[in-house]
Amino acid sequence: MPKNSLEAIFSKIDLCNEIFELYEKGLIPPNNYGEEYFFISYSHSDFRFVYKDLFALQKEKLEIWFDRGMTPGRDWDETAEHFIANFACKGIILYLGEHSFSSKAVLKEIALAKKYDKPIIPFVIDPNVLIDNDIALTYKSKMKLDEAETRLIEGAFNQKTLWIDASFPIKQKLNYVKNLRDNRPVVEVVEFNKQKNMDMVPNIGLEEGKIAINLNNRQLHEVSLKEDIGFIYKVAFANSDNIETLDLSHVVSIDDYAFANCDKLTNLTLGQLEYLGVSCFEGCKGLKEVTFNHNPHKKRDDFLALLKEFDDIKIDGEITQEELAQAINEISIEQGAEDYELYDQEHFPEREFKIGGKDTRVNLLDNCKRLFANCSSLSYVEIPLNLFEDVPEECFLNCSSLTTVKMANVMTIKKGAFRGCSSLSFIDFPDPNISYEEVSKYLSSPPDVYSETRYLTKIEEEAFYGCSSLTNFLLPFTICVIEDYAFAKSGITQVYLYNVKTLGEGAFEGCKNLYDVELDSYYLTSVPDRAFMGCKALAGVILGERVDSIGINAFFACEALEGIEGDLYVLNIIGENAFRRSGLRHFSFQSSSVSIHVGAFASCHELSEISFANGARVYIDHDAFFDTPNLKKILLPRSLYAKIDFAAFSKSLECLFYPGSEQEYQEKVRIEFSIVDKGCVGHYYGESYDDIPEDRDDFLMQNQARLDLELEKRLRFYSETPIYDGRHWRYNEAN
Repeated sequence: MPKNSLEAIFSKIDLCNEIFELYEKGLIPPNNYGEEYFFISYSHSDFRFVYKDLFALQKEKLEIWFDRGMTPGRDWDETAEHFIANFACKGIILYLGEHSFSSKAVLKEIALAKKYDKPIIPFVIDPNVLIDNDIALTYKSKMKLDEAETRLIEGAFNQKTLWIDASFPIKQKLNYVKNLRDNRPVVEVVEFNKQKNMDMVPNIGLEEGKIAINLNNRQLHEVSLKEDIGFIYKVAFANSDNIETLDLSHVVSIDDYAFANCDKLTNLTLGQLEYLGVSCFEGCKGLKEVTFNHNPHKKRDDFLALLKEFDDIKIDGEITQEELAQAINEISIEQGAEDYELYDQEHFPEREFKIGGKDTRVNLLDNCKRLFANCSSLSYVEIPLNLFEDVPEECFLNCSSLTTVKMANVMTIKKGAFRGCSSLSFIDFPDPNISYEEVSKYLSSPPDVYSETRYLTKIEEEAFYGCSSLTNFLLPFTICVIEDYAFAKSGITQVYLYNVKTLGEGAFEGCKNLYDVELDSYYLTSVPDRAFMGCKALAGVILGERVDSIGINAFFACEALEGIEGDLYVLNIIGENAFRRSGLRHFSFQSSSVSIHVGAFASCHELSEISFANGARVYIDHDAFFDTPNLKKILLPRSLYAKIDFAAFSKSLECLFYPGSEQEYQEKVRIEFSIVDKGCVGHYYGESYDDIPEDRDDFLMQNQARLDLELEKRLRFYSETPIYDGRHWRYNEAN
């Protein structure tokens, strides 16, 4: 007999005297934790038969959950309730033997099954123990039941209750369970109220209702929900490959993954939503049309209903004006009135009423990330007025066919909201500079004059990453925050930011079509790292007067960029590789202190002019101007204090000009300045910036004395300010 055969296991079970021996010897079958399962209820005195049966059932892929040798008690009661109440519990398989009719634990599990509307499937171990084949009669005869327990048993079993002999073959028992399951409704409806099932619904202020659950997890062709069902539970209809149309216009709450991966779903209708969970419709690859029956005037309607409540209150001699005011206040609180301020002059001219409420609905909707993620057939979405305050995180992630989005009253576009929407070419926002009446011309429905008007102020990280077709998108004037990589690798062509306070790293990296940038914002003090890296078409940049630094790789490989415009009086830091491989022709530093870091202007082949303000303190790190063949002459500022590293300039540099006499230079100028020997650089350096060897610094230090002599050879003194004739610098040598 094979070592691990069922027969071998059964023979070992027969030798055990207690259930704990099974546990210690590892003979108890493990629980299967699938998406759905049956809860096993039994008396421990019948453990030999039950565990033999469980091994056989599990071998046939029936998913079960049972106590695995736990002693009945308070902890077990809590555990049992958790696993019976769980929506994945398809029912209870109840093993009934002589000992079951005296087991309080079994009785409690029957009570839990009734409490949570779970079907009970009786497996009778010994049919001879039944009185007239009636389970209820047997319970009442063999067990002392109180009044409540009697009602429980009579409600759970009657003379028509079907049961199966537990000694029947496994296949027959499985068919019995399957037939029972297939006879149940496709859509289960669970009621919730203050006493039960409240944990199955989000906290949106409702205390009773009905929840739709697809416990059978069938491949449904159609879902038709009655209008009194307002909630869809988690994962309820996920992976139903055959659903084509959904009308959820009466549903107020849809929980996590409720319709995820319904591949054939093409048309979806949503109503006045109060809550949306995570990934509700993620992966619905065939979804083409989404219709919102959302009422944009809900706050106005609430206001009018509240006024009607006021009119219906009659004042008699027993109610004072103060009591009436208190009653109206309570009504407004019930309506959620906390935020929107309106005055009811007719009823109380001096009293301020707040209508519309602390809109928890908006907050709950904003948290529904990945709502339509990976819906690759969705091409057009029109989001109603006042549905979202924020476009949720990764809401349309990888919707590769999405071309047009219309929305209004949105303040924030959250992280990755449109990431990977490679076909997105049009986004409709109302212009905040036009009058409120004219906003309606830009919207699909009239604006709600009772709502708080909102305009787009924040775009979070990677919100439009990879939207390569988004070429005609002008950022609204109200934008204050653009986070990391918000538009990286998008098709945006123009960026005008006049109120931006925060600009994130790599915000516009890789925007190959971007040609014009204005960062003329009073609040912006720096251009962040990689902000415009790889924007090859970028030709014009205007910076605000308070920008004091340009970050690492900020304009790296901007090949069309010839110059930076603006009043750059405080710009004093140029980060590593900030303008490397750009098309800069000139750069003028007007600040009294300047730091130019490694590779800042390296490989700028068109760069021919660098100038500093008089009296500036200058620090230039190594290779800052390496491989700049047209930069042959540099004008040093008068009264210079500078520290310029070895090899800051490439071998093309011929002369350094100081606008004064050598005596003045010796008396006033404090400088640490060395240039790589022109004679040695040719065979020591490679031809490009990337070819610089690692031991270069050691070489320079060993040859410092010779390099200082090279400085003396190249330094030229002039008594007059040099003149630039458009092509060359022209000087008059000092006497």
